[in-house]
Amino acid sequence: MSRARTRGAVPRVCAAIAIAAATSAAALVAQPTELAALLKASRIDAPVAASCRGEFSEGRGPGYAVAVALGAKGGRYLVLQQGAEAVELAAFTDGADITCYSVDEAERMNAAIRESEGIHGQIKPSGGGTVVCGFVDSTTAACWQFDPATKRFVRAGGWIT
Repeated sequence: MSRARTRGAVPRVCAAIAIAAATSAAALVAQPTELAALLKASRIDAPVAASCRGEFSEGRGPGYAVAVALGAKGGRYLVLQQGAEAVELAAFTDGADITCYSVDEAERMNAAIRESEGIHGQIKPSGGGTVVCGFVDSTTAACWQFDPATKRFVRAGGWIT
């Protein structure tokens, strides 16, 4: 490529990077009103890198599992529900990746893990509440579910890729 052609490509690449960065920043701040209210009530002002909505514990209504960014790549997974303290599930180190599954979806995911040759682990939901799964590092996912008997979130399995 000639020097003249290269000069034109540099501004286009810089513009593409700037657009991608702006889009990523917008994704961190765009939140449903219900989630914003829960964050405010919990006094959490760190950016939310990812979230999912779920029915975690009976009588509390819907809530959110969130990945709160606390550095370039790491942070904490939390569950936020109306009228309850924020509950920390785990820290994550390699970027946020959190998903909420119904019990049926978690059971289908468990079947897919069982059939996989490259993924090892299991998800064992109990009860009817939402199962939250998130990658705690680049290869390890952990899952949690609210246990009504102990009134806390407990491990419901996980997998390694």
